Amino acid sequence: MLKAEYGDRITPIEFDLTKQETLENAAKIATDVNFVVSNAGVVHLSSPIDENAIEGLKFQMEGNVYPLIRLAQAFGETLKNNGGGV
Repeated sequence: MLKAEYGDRITPIEFDLTKQETLENAAKIATDVNFVVSNAGVVHLSSPIDENAIEGLKFQMEGNVYPLIRLAQAFGETLKNNGGGV
């Protein structure tokens, strides 16, 4: 839909937030960006005393925290060079 509307002004890039190499590849392609948005996330509701509490926390860290770090690492230099980022 966006590609149809904006044509060559947009380049869809597929990547997996759990795989650093796909983020690095995306950063190599998208050298002109000044911001990156990630709306990915997971939820696993459990109580700290649930039998699977540790697994649930690991799932959430791997789905919500580590991907943001990976994204920052992959795009950090590009964002800095383009005047973007935080």
